[in-house]
Amino acid sequence: MKTDRNRRSSGRRPATLAALLTAGLIAAAWAPAMEAAPRRAGHSDLFFGLGAVDSDEAQIFGGVSLQQEQGNTIAIRWRLHFNDLFALETDLTHENGRVNLRDHGDTIDSADADTNYFLVNGVFDFVRGPISPFVSFGFGSFDHKANGILLPTGGSSFSVTDITEHGGVLDFAAGVDGRQSNSLAWLFEARYLSYGFSDFKDDWGRISYSGYIGISF
Repeated sequence: MKTDRNRRSSGRRPATLAALLTAGLIAAAWAPAMEAAPRRAGHSDLFFGLGAVDSDEAQIFGGVSLQQEQGNTIAIRWRLHFNDLFALETDLTHENGRVNLRDHGDTIDSADADTNYFLVNGVFDFVRGPISPFVSFGFGSFDHKANGILLPTGGSSFSVTDITEHGGVLDFAAGVDGRQSNSLAWLFEARYLSYGFSDFKDDWGRISYSGYIGISF
């Protein structure tokens, strides 16, 4: 992955991840008082989630780059717990936002963009009780489309075109999950996704902050 990208949102990431993990450790301290709540082992969770997403600035060439404004996500997720500390999950997420074409830091055009993700992840909980911090990582695919945006065609020339890209994506997340005695399940997480567009100098990164609620069965 390239190292010369402009990470506008990078300053918030360490603090956000630290806050999520701290909240999880505090919640885990209360877990002994919640022994009546079901454990994760042998259960499945079905989640529905909403979130916000921010973007790295990916270099196309020279000083020309693509950057997405903060957008919104909606997702459905299924998680299968093999024991109290490990699970596999699949996730379908739709992301909507506004993508900006920038030339040496100045926005010269923008367009609405939609991205769909399908992810398969391993999930590692840190505590056997009903509330635990967790990390997850895995891979998947993406489908991205932005309609009617200026793109460089060589030299100083630009043309209005649609962006349609498909490919693979890697992701990593950290957060807190929990469940109650009435089969209610929930989680909060921060997730980083990285994928590449053809002919781009940089991979493109996303950071999302999401909350999920669902049922455990």
